[in-house]
Amino acid sequence: MQMKRLIAITLSTCCAIAAPPRANSEQLHTVQDLLNTCEYSSRGGEEDAFARGLNFGLCNGYVHGIFMMLMPEVAPKLPMCAPENVTHGQETAVFKAWAQRNPQKWNESALMGVIRAFQEVWPCDTSKP
Repeated sequence: MQMKRLIAITLSTCCAIAAPPRANSEQLHTVQDLLNTCEYSSRGGEEDAFARGLNFGLCNGYVHGIFMMLMPEVAPKLPMCAPENVTHGQETAVFKAWAQRNPQKWNESALMGVIRAFQEVWPCDTSKP
C-alpha cells in the first residue's frame, strides 16, 4: 500500500514539474492568455505532445464550461442560443476566431471574451416574447 502511494506521489510530482508554464489555469486572466493557450495546443512537434495535451484540455475545458453556463435555461439574462449538437471543437473555434478578429479586446477578461464570442456568433432572438 505504501509503495502505491509513493508511486502516485512521484507521478504527480513529475507531472507538475513537467507541465509548461502555459498550462496553468491561474494564467488565464485575459483573452490573450486564453487565446495563447488554445493556439499552443495546436502547434509543435511530437516532443511537445504532453504540453499540447495539457493546453488542449485547459482551453477546451475553460471554453466548454462557459458554454454550458450560458445556456438560456441556466443564465436567462446572459444567454446565447447555439444550435443543438455543437461540439467542443466548434466552441473553441468560435472563441479563437472571435479573439483573432478582436485584438483590441485582448486585455479583457478571458471569461468576458468567451461570452462575447458566443453571443456574437449565436445571438438569441429577442423579438420573441
